[in-house]
Amino acid sequence: MMSLLVLFSSGCSTAGNKADVNAAAGNAGDMPPPELNTPDLTDEYGGRDSLEPFNRSMLVFNKYAWRYFVQPIAIFWGSLIPKHGIECFNRFTENVAFPKRTFSSLFQAKFKYAGLDFSRFLINITLGIAGFYDPALKWFDMEKQDEDFGQAFAVWGIGDGPSLHLPLMGQTNLRDGVGTIFDYAFDPKTYIYGGQGFTILNESTYKYREMDVFMRANKDPYELAKRFYAFERYIKINDYDRKERMNEYMQALFEQDNKQFPSPETDPVLQQIVIRGFKSQGGHIDTLRLGMVDIGDDHGSWWVDTSLWNTDFYNKGYIRSVEVIKGKSDMPYKIWYQKNEDAPLAIVLPGFGAHYTSVDGTAISKILFDKGYTVVFFASAMNWEFMDSASSAAVPGYPPIDASDIREAIAAVVKKLEGKGLRFPAKIITGYSLGGMHALYIGAMEKKEPRLKIDRIVALNPPVSLLNAITVIDELGHAWKKWPQDKVFERTAVAAAKYISIAENVTTPYVEPEEQPGNGEDLAMKNDKPNGANGKTAKPGEGKETSGFKPLPFTDTEAQVLISYNFMITLDELIMEIVKKTPSLNCFTNTWTWGDRTYFYRESNQFSFMDYYKKFMVKYLSEKENRQVPMEEIERNASLVSIGAFLKDDPNVFVIHSSNDFLQDKSERQWLKNTMGARCIFYNVGGHLGDLSLVSLQNRFAALAEELKKKTDAAKDSSQK
Repeated sequence: MMSLLVLFSSGCSTAGNKADVNAAAGNAGDMPPPELNTPDLTDEYGGRDSLEPFNRSMLVFNKYAWRYFVQPIAIFWGSLIPKHGIECFNRFTENVAFPKRTFSSLFQAKFKYAGLDFSRFLINITLGIAGFYDPALKWFDMEKQDEDFGQAFAVWGIGDGPSLHLPLMGQTNLRDGVGTIFDYAFDPKTYIYGGQGFTILNESTYKYREMDVFMRANKDPYELAKRFYAFERYIKINDYDRKERMNEYMQALFEQDNKQFPSPETDPVLQQIVIRGFKSQGGHIDTLRLGMVDIGDDHGSWWVDTSLWNTDFYNKGYIRSVEVIKGKSDMPYKIWYQKNEDAPLAIVLPGFGAHYTSVDGTAISKILFDKGYTVVFFASAMNWEFMDSASSAAVPGYPPIDASDIREAIAAVVKKLEGKGLRFPAKIITGYSLGGMHALYIGAMEKKEPRLKIDRIVALNPPVSLLNAITVIDELGHAWKKWPQDKVFERTAVAAAKYISIAENVTTPYVEPEEQPGNGEDLAMKNDKPNGANGKTAKPGEGKETSGFKPLPFTDTEAQVLISYNFMITLDELIMEIVKKTPSLNCFTNTWTWGDRTYFYRESNQFSFMDYYKKFMVKYLSEKENRQVPMEEIERNASLVSIGAFLKDDPNVFVIHSSNDFLQDKSERQWLKNTMGARCIFYNVGGHLGDLSLVSLQNRFAALAEELKKKTDAAKDSSQK
């Protein structure tokens, strides 16, 4: 997730702590307080975290307990009981716990919810075979009423109290922590020896991957856990997790924000591929379809993620590491091996700040793996983990340096793999978003000095000008100002809840009702059919069912806020790492310490991307080169125009894009198309990376990889004759 905002171009934010801010405002006479660039949600997130040192210590404890105590048990249990059995146990334990939900509903005067939950219990205990199945939901559409005593206390007017992070329980607050005691008291499993332990074992086994990814991918999981918990509790206390309540809320929003979505712009220069049946909701909402990218057979195994017998593609990958820079920690990466040692190699580079555990990058990796490649998936050069282990720059974000660092990292991985006896007859680099830009820069470097011997580069939705793109992101950071100040947290929480629901439940890619060949030179299969689990054209009944067009339930403002919020989180992590490792670059009033970060974040949240470049990048590059480096030079070198000759002349470089990607303007799209010709194709929908949810794009990308693989196989066969 993300959000970021434009600060004053004249200098750093000086928000300070609450007392400092209020004092400054009081001494300013008639001058209004400075306008915020991002909403200050410090109080909504729990205010000053008075127990932060304790809470962070507990998170570290939970992290290691999760990995070294829970994981071995979860592996054993998950390998003993098939996924269906664990799901049945989870439904059974949830059904038995109905008294805590029913009574907490009654204490809130939510008599309808109490009746529904008690009815669910009766239906499931009888028709559902003691509660191992859920006919109440499946046959009667009766949702579980997720009520607890913490919500009851909130309705009674009891405040949150300080934030808490407790052993095994995780994130909570004082009010909800006390509520949990009552939850256990009203749960019959508490009075059965081992009942609660058995419940925790099942839930942990079932949800292990989700927690593991959260811990691995984020530099500061405590801060995110605190924010997400605040959102989640707000949603539940106000019943926005109920279908009928959310539908009423959404209807009111759409009436209030009544707006026709723009039709996709037609640009004859781009020779767009028109996706039939797809009704674009605009570039911002189309972008949210990135959450619908499919990993093919993910969660298709009969066994849970922790099982030794799990066959999901995500779990077939191995997390390995390699030394890239002497004196730094080894750089982790994820790799999927082919069985044959002479398979071609594919390198996947993700977008801004993304981690090698991301769903979208894993989906791209699976497409390449299914075409016969050994696949290596890196973290982004602007991810904290890459910065810690493989970045030569104190301030990442300058493509010429970042691409060079990634190139060194690729070389280190290739050397390690070749040392194990693997031989790569061909290599392909693919990147998406910022990773696509990095891939193209690496290609230009390879053209001058071939080290990696890259045979093909495919970039998906790369920005043309990085600084123009961040200017757009900064503008998105102001979208929240369209809402009333007292509704910002509510609207953001509701939007996040809707997105999470879609990402969890809608995972099928869009397939056109009628297939069509692309305009211009068709770089892929003309018959775009969804791939099955084995990478071949799926037959009826194979693989996941594909979906027709379903509009997403967002307003354009909600989409902008979600996109912005996603970027903000990554920017926070980068700033924290820079200030921590290079104190001379710190320009903030509040200091960063291990056990007190609330108001450092409050101040850094007001930093925009442009501030990042003006305050950090300019200073770093100027000190590095011992001269004043102007922003104009950074802007020029952080644009694909600087490698235009390479893009124009190299026949093995391809770009797949969408014509309503809001990170490019019309002139940039036309420049890219005019420069690369038929090797650059544009879809008419998808926004920024939302086009990855299109079966057509997935298959065009797969065809480019397959073409190189066939050429390699043919060359190998001819050499053996």
